[in-house]
Amino acid sequence: MGVRSVYDLGQIAAAFFFGRGLTGGGVVLYMFCMVFAYSLAWLRDAFMTETVLVTGGTGYVAGWSIVELLRRGYQVRTTLRDPAKEAAVRAAVGSGANLGDMLTFFRADLVEDGGWDAAVKGCDFVWHVASPLGGNSPRDANTLIQPAREGALRVLRAALNAGVKRVIMTSSTAACSPAMYSPDSVTDETLWTDPQAPGINAYRQSKVLSERAAWDFASAQGASGLLTTVLPSGVFGPVLTGDGLGSVQVIARMLNGSLAGTPELGFCVVDVRDVVDAHLRAMTSPEAAGQRFIAAGEFMWMLDIAKVLRAKLGPRAGRVPTRNRLISWCGWRRCSIRLCANLRPGLDASAYSGMTRPGAFSAGRPDLRRRRLWNARRACSRRAWSINRTNRTGQSGQCFRTVSCVLFVLKEGAQLRRFFPAVGQAHGNHPL
Repeated sequence: MGVRSVYDLGQIAAAFFFGRGLTGGGVVLYMFCMVFAYSLAWLRDAFMTETVLVTGGTGYVAGWSIVELLRRGYQVRTTLRDPAKEAAVRAAVGSGANLGDMLTFFRADLVEDGGWDAAVKGCDFVWHVASPLGGNSPRDANTLIQPAREGALRVLRAALNAGVKRVIMTSSTAACSPAMYSPDSVTDETLWTDPQAPGINAYRQSKVLSERAAWDFASAQGASGLLTTVLPSGVFGPVLTGDGLGSVQVIARMLNGSLAGTPELGFCVVDVRDVVDAHLRAMTSPEAAGQRFIAAGEFMWMLDIAKVLRAKLGPRAGRVPTRNRLISWCGWRRCSIRLCANLRPGLDASAYSGMTRPGAFSAGRPDLRRRRLWNARRACSRRAWSINRTNRTGQSGQCFRTVSCVLFVLKEGAQLRRFFPAVGQAHGNHPL
């Protein structure tokens, strides 16, 4: 019998006794039913609360995930690589939810087997949010790929052994976007990024290969319904702490004046609380089992984001740049940023300018490295490269443009290097 049923029974019994003048008996029975009903409610909360593990508790999305789960009455566990960070996580999460004794910490690392079985044992659900940071493109892609892929498999093995109802894995739209966009291309959950395509950086490879490995493992174990993946785009929103900002570092760099101008760069944005809501729905909806879900909102250029910050924050956004100085100084609008992409491998075209169709999920078309798309004329017009001409004036003009653009790139290079490591995190990846 449920709590509400006991409560209703008490009211009916009281009305019955009161109607016959037996006020004493009615009051006693009514009070008994009330006490019993509240006892049932306490027992339900104490022994029937579901437990959710959120991996990577120091992360931006993980922090908000913990907050929302606590608000909804779940018992929450989270993993940390460094147990010394527990106090900082408690303080951050405590600013958004009442912790009580509902939050427990476990030490576990994506690159180690130890700790995962203990963290998952007794859980009803697992939210695998942790993933290696992908701000700078490493020389060896495996430094990102291996922890992401092997970490996902460790979590899934532990979840399968513990009898978890469902694992919600945070992937990224970087795992469902084409290597090159066309005006009529459509991106949905059926699309998988080709990790071997030219221009696909280590971060995007890590996201697609880790998600693929998770689905292959679930299928091989006959447990495809165990897994659901959520694929966010650029995740922004309020912060709980100044640490583990993830993709919000992009906004922080704009607010603190790290940039002299806004690069010609854009991506779809989504509020972190909406990403958490997508995880909740993926966890509680029976129809979500075995599915992928894109969590992406409006497409915005960096210049549009800068204007919103200026309009909403007023004087606090006084250092936010609102002009494309980084790319329009010499009149060759995409030239400087494309040259930077060649001069520094980490600034490859898969993360930067060149997008011709608003609404695509990645920030740019990685066509710089595709030689078949470029001839001498296009190279000259897009990159300010010079070509041999019989006309001396023509040669001088081309060389002047080339030197001017290169000098500009060198001048702005320090600012670009400070800014672009945060751009990779605007596509859904989260710290451990």
